[in-house]
Amino acid sequence: MTEPREQILRTLAEYQKLLEERPDDARMLLRVGDLQLRADDTVQALTFFCRAAEAFAKSGQHFKALAVGEHILHVIQDRAPEKAATITDIARLMATSYRALGRVDEAIKISVESAEALDRAGLTAEATELRRSAGELSGAEPHSG
Repeated sequence: MTEPREQILRTLAEYQKLLEERPDDARMLLRVGDLQLRADDTVQALTFFCRAAEAFAKSGQHFKALAVGEHILHVIQDRAPEKAATITDIARLMATSYRALGRVDEAIKISVESAEALDRAGLTAEATELRRSAGELSGAEPHSG
């Protein structure tokens, strides 16, 4: 059974009050993003998911940042293709987390895959920038699309 929209909105209001006291609480930001998604507000959900990923990365919790980043990419693909430009920021955050974990190959891979998604969305300037970043990571010229 699905949760009534009114209950979701009440719960969101409670979390918003809590976030005023702890605006960088990654777990709370993630929960609010989940609730926004259940309330069919994908754009707001993505905003909170991005803040959660940033908070996890900032606190050194790179595996959690990467998991949230993957979730964001899936949400964009499945529910908000018009927010494809967000991919650039998430790919950079994920590449930074992969580098922090010593996984440069994964950092390059996420950059290249995200550039391909941006190309498909018609965002060639953003795609070129991600390819440039991937090239810098690999010490080679950027891959062409």
